[in-house]
Amino acid sequence: MTSYVSDPYSYADDDAYDDDDDDDDDDTGLRRQALAVDGLPDFDSGPPMDGSEYLRRVAYEARQMPNVMRAHVIDERAYTSVTESASTHSVVRDDEAHLAPPIWATPQREWTRRTVGDFSDLRVRITRTLAMRDSAHNSCAYPANHDRRGWQTLCESEHYPPLSAVLALDAVTCAYLLRHVSSKLHKFGYEYSASDTDTDSISEITRLTRWFFAFSARVDLPLDADTSASIRSAMKGAARARMLTTSEHDPAIPHLNLAIAIGGDYFKQWKSSAVAIAE
Repeated sequence: MTSYVSDPYSYADDDAYDDDDDDDDDDTGLRRQALAVDGLPDFDSGPPMDGSEYLRRVAYEARQMPNVMRAHVIDERAYTSVTESASTHSVVRDDEAHLAPPIWATPQREWTRRTVGDFSDLRVRITRTLAMRDSAHNSCAYPANHDRRGWQTLCESEHYPPLSAVLALDAVTCAYLLRHVSSKLHKFGYEYSASDTDTDSISEITRLTRWFFAFSARVDLPLDADTSASIRSAMKGAARARMLTTSEHDPAIPHLNLAIAIGGDYFKQWKSSAVAIAE
């Protein structure tokens, strides 16, 4: 005679469980109550004074909601705006392609790698120099760090940024001035045209890129969101000016490529356009 061992996980009384299921019909699925509480909420007592009273009110409000809610009106304009927004962002991501340099202005990959490496070493040396300097030290030859207008005037009058001026800056003022120069570089790039080969235009782009390099060598990392955005803006201006050059002999090309190497390959705010040397 064969004997059977009862399954400890089997239901001995299906009717009993059916009764429980009937009682929980209103709490099935995603609306099942996780934390059970007894009684009705006391709304007249003011804000809930304990967790149980809070849960009573939540459960009560949940019971007032229908099991199924339907949206009868769908505004198709919302979907249209989302589609247009995605299209706009795709254009922003393709800035590097739209502002790609002509073949004569495209830097070599090995040059870009060496340039970024040398720039990284320069930042290390500046950091070490700052660490050895007296924090209260500041040359009287330069404006105070809070005198931003004075520093802007210095940037406009000096075409060769002095190392002592860069070392006199604090981190906050340096980031501000980097944003300032980046804004000027972006504006210059979008006002520049292929016919602007006069001495004044070349002098201006040279001055801006030199100060951009100087402040980039001093600015603290990680960059804040505003400074990162300003560097990318500068890259767009520099890339546009580079795109409009007409020959490899254009004197602005080396300065623009240097700025783009720093902003793009070091700070990662622009996609590199460098190419490998042909064998």
